[in-house]
Amino acid sequence: FLPWQFDLEDMVAIFAGGYPPLNGEVSYLRFPEAGNMRIEMKARSGISQTIRIGPDGRLNKLERRDKEGNPIYIAEFDDYEESKSIAGKITISMADGTTSITVKYSDLKIEKAGDLSVFDLSIPAGFKKIIMD
Repeated sequence: FLPWQFDLEDMVAIFAGGYPPLNGEVSYLRFPEAGNMRIEMKARSGISQTIRIGPDGRLNKLERRDKEGNPIYIAEFDDYEESKSIAGKITISMADGTTSITVKYSDLKIEKAGDLSVFDLSIPAGFKKIIMD
């Protein structure tokens, strides 16, 4: 449904107000930067990302780069409400400079899951159950 290839797990993490983890062994460097904290992460595979966290401890920006260090995408987290932990506006911009998607949350509520049985779904007719460890 989107006009570009984008890892679904990355998108879910970003639109949930966080940043996607890097796979495998990861090194971390942390630097203060103009009132923010810049954290650089690099996987042994060469994929890297940098996040910027504001003085309020909230995620402001994520930059993901490929193995050669070229930008893949940038995610920006804006319009935080005082009592909310997720940004009211999250924009992902691809490195091509022309493709982006913005999600704006209004009246956002994060419900505490009381009854997890809602996730116990039956297998539809005609499908085979495969258990994966």
